[in-house]
Amino acid sequence: MKKFLKILLFILITAIAGFFLFVPRYLDQTSNKVTLSGAPIKNVWYDSIPFIADLHCDELLWDRNLLKKINYGHVDVPRMQQANMAFQVFTIVSKVPAGSAPSACHSPRVSVARFIYQE
Repeated sequence: MKKFLKILLFILITAIAGFFLFVPRYLDQTSNKVTLSGAPIKNVWYDSIPFIADLHCDELLWDRNLLKKINYGHVDVPRMQQANMAFQVFTIVSKVPAGSAPSACHSPRVSVARFIYQE
């Protein structure tokens, strides 16, 4: 019985490790495809923009090298340089617990959150 439990535990740990090692990359590559084929059409007004800013990017969710151009995802440094992007905000995902709206808190620390989270 002990041998069976050890084998079962080994299989379970291997399955969990395999899941966390391979499934996120698979989901990233299949869900975040770049669908643009060929050279993009350049608008006349594009060069008149002083700079381009993207204020929200969830790229930190994925385990990828941002310095290397890849054919999935929406942000990497070579494509940012190609688009003449000047400012990129890399955000992290957070979740406000249910029943604790920032507007109910009177701390000065959450004044920005209260401003953003207007009920």
